[in-house]
Parts: sequence; C-alpha cells; structure tokens
Amino acid sequence: MTNENHENAVQQQACMKDGSGGEEKKEVKKGKKPEKTVRVKNVFMMKKLIDSPEEEDGIQLIGTFIQQVFDLTEEQYEKKDFEFGYRFNETTATEETGLQKRRTESLATTETMKDGTKKDILGARTTYQAQIPLVVETLISLFPYRIVTATATVELSSLNLGEGTIRPDLFLHTKDPRNNIAIQGLKPDARSSLLSVAMGEKTQKKDATLAGITEQLFDKLDKMKKYDIVHPYPKVYIEYEKKKAYAPRFVLSFYCITSGFAKIVSIILPVLLVTFITIINVYQDVNTPLGEEVSSHLQVMSGMTLTAVFILPEIIDPSNRNNIFGQSNIYVILVFLSLILTSIPKAVFKTQVPEIIGVVIMFASFVLPVVNTIRYYGIIRRIKGESMLQSDNQSHRFLGEKSYKQWNAKDGIDEYAVTAELLKPENLKGYGDVYMTREEEEAEEGGNYRRLWWSTGTANKKKQDDNNGEGDKGKGR
Repeated sequence: MTNENHENAVQQQACMKDGSGGEEKKEVKKGKKPEKTVRVKNVFMMKKLIDSPEEEDGIQLIGTFIQQVFDLTEEQYEKKDFEFGYRFNETTATEETGLQKRRTESLATTETMKDGTKKDILGARTTYQAQIPLVVETLISLFPYRIVTATATVELSSLNLGEGTIRPDLFLHTKDPRNNIAIQGLKPDARSSLLSVAMGEKTQKKDATLAGITEQLFDKLDKMKKYDIVHPYPKVYIEYEKKKAYAPRFVLSFYCITSGFAKIVSIILPVLLVTFITIINVYQDVNTPLGEEVSSHLQVMSGMTLTAVFILPEIIDPSNRNNIFGQSNIYVILVFLSLILTSIPKAVFKTQVPEIIGVVIMFASFVLPVVNTIRYYGIIRRIKGESMLQSDNQSHRFLGEKSYKQWNAKDGIDEYAVTAELLKPENLKGYGDVYMTREEEEAEEGGNYRRLWWSTGTANKKKQDDNNGEGDKGKGR
C-alpha cells in the first residue's frame, strides 16, 4: 500500500462525520497543535509462557518486539533514535515492569507510487526484550472445569514532541501475518539427545508432520505449571479507532485450562469417596432397628464433613465476578445440605427420611460434574479443531519456520497496508484468507472501534465451501 493510499485512508476516516469523504484534512482548532500519523511495522516474536513470579495465578508472555517506524523526516532519521513507547494492558511499560530496550538504528526502504516510481521512505528500527503480564479471566466455568483466557493488550503510545502529536498506525503485511506476530523458530531439543544417551538408543528424528510440529510448539511455548494452553496458536486482532483514524494496538489471547485429570483427582474422586462412605453409614443406620449409636454415626459424618471442607478451595470458582448461583456454588450447597441431612441419626428423631433425602441429593449432585465433563471436552475439541484447521495454511501457524521470509528493508513496503485500508470491504475480500472481521461485531451500530482479526481456519473452510458451492447446498437442506 502506498503512502498516498495511507494518507487518503486517514483523511477519509477523519472526514467521515461531515460526509466529505475526500481529500479534505482534519481541521486544526485554534490553539490546538497539529497531529500526524506515521506507519509502524511492529513485529512481535513470541518465545514462551511462564508462571508469573509476582501473582499466584498470573501468567507472563516472553517475547521480542522489533518496532520499525516509517514516514520520518530527515531530521528525525538522522537522530537514529525515534521510537514509540509501549503500554501493556493499559499500563505504561518500563524497564522495571519488563520492557528492556536492546538497540535502535536508522532504517531506509522504498515503496512504489501510483505512477510506478520508487519513493525513499525513512525510518528507525528499535528492538526490545519484553516480559508481558497477561490478564487471566474466566471464559467458561463448567464445574469442576474452568477455561480461561490469558490476554495481552499491547499499545503503542502517541508522542508529543512539542510541535504536535505523532500517532503510531500499525502497518500490516497483507500476505503473511507472521511478519506481524510469530512464534520464534523451533530449535533442536537437546533433551532427546540426552535421553538417547541415557537409554543407550539412537536419537530419533523430530516428527515433521503437522501434529508433530504442533507438539513441539506446545513444548516450546508452554512453560507454565499452573495452566496448560489448549493450543499454541493465539487469537489476535488489531483494534482500530474510528474517531482518530488509526490503529495503535493489538490484542493477543490464549485459551488456557487447568488439567482435567487433576480436577478429577482433586475434586471428583474425594467427593465420590465421601458419597460412598456416607451411603454405607446411612444404610447401616437405616437397617438397624433402633438406629446405630448416635456418637458413632456423628463421628463418621464429621469425618466426611471435614473432607468436604478440605476440598472446598478446589471447588470454589476464583473468577473475579463469581455468581452466588454459579454451578460450583450450587454444588457446594448441595454437598453440605446432603451432609447435614445424612448426619441426622435415626435414633434421635425416630425417622430415616432426612438421611434418605440427603443420600438422594448427594447422589443426584454427581449429575452436574458428569454432564459438564462431556460439555468441557466437547468445547476443548472445538477449540483445538479450529486451530488445527487454521494451521493448514502455513502462514497461519505463527511459526517462524523455513517458509517464513523475514522482512528486509531492501524488499520495500509494497506488501504492507494500514488497518483502515484492510478494513475496506473490497480489500477484506482480497485478504480474506489472512484477515477478517466478525459479523456480530460489524452488526453493532455506533462505537468508536473496529476489529481486524487474524483469519481463522473455520473462515478459510467456509470460504472454500462457498467457492465449491457447498454453502448453497447447506442452505437448501
């Protein structure tokens, strides 16, 4: 995309309110300093996800930023030190909070103008090492399972240099999104060699299939002990501000879970044990003519109650907006209600009804985790399935492998475009296998933001089905 198109896109957005839609620039109010937008190619290379040393359930994403700013003046180019600051999750990033600047250098490239001539573009390149805290939020809570999102919002801050404000507009590759966000290339794993030496076997070659590469990506990215990522490919979108006509930020999210088997061991099996012993205790009390000894009955039930109290922290949903009528809370209420009823000895109240009702409630409460287990693994399969479809397209694997050609200044910037240009309907059709918008978001009226998503596998498959006529067949059924 040429600089002329970039300026036109910005001007059209700025004039959208008054309907002029042409070359007219935004009016500068008297006393207000002028604003300028420059294109920024901001590459993020992801390295690994680790447990946060500062937060008990926190996650941090380690990676490298390569910030390349274009459209600089000769004076700014000569200084060799032009850069935009970062904000992580709406907080200014500093060296103390995990952003370390490595080096800055000047940069010169070219772009092809409409008349076919080459124009020199001056810029600057700055490299950073980043440790980004992710915002962990409960997405789906299906007792005893929880699917969370670990999200990083990365924003480039505008500059005020005295003569006016300079805003960063993310500059995206139109064919290979790995030139925007990628996973650092895989390296040979020394562990396989060490294992072969220890076992006295030959070193096995790495599985080069799609499933094998995906497994290697899990090993590379997932260094967490608290959570597991559902899939190594994140969900990514660029956020475009319509009012100011630029896109300064991107949002990246991973689906994460705690081990399903760990939940079974830590919650389901202990509760199953409590239920089993409670049923035996109630059966013995009910089938004793005068009821078993009260103290003996209460001792057993006290032990069961104590067991339930110990597993209580594992049951309660720790989400920041916990609903009192949420599934985990309802389950806790049912368990303790059943324990209360089954603790009522027959010998005291001369009836066995409360105990029987308590056993029925305790047994019935198991329906919830069983149903949720089926639903949970269905959701996980869907998430993984979409990611695997997405990885059918090499450039969507995020992996900086052999097929990934890293940008060089000699290549020019003709294959790049600003977000405003990519969001145009005619361009979305052309770049539909790389970027997309979501219908439910586009249908919302008003608002100051639009989102440009990395295209997903389901979008690619739907497009292929439509091209093959399968979409029409589906409508006719």
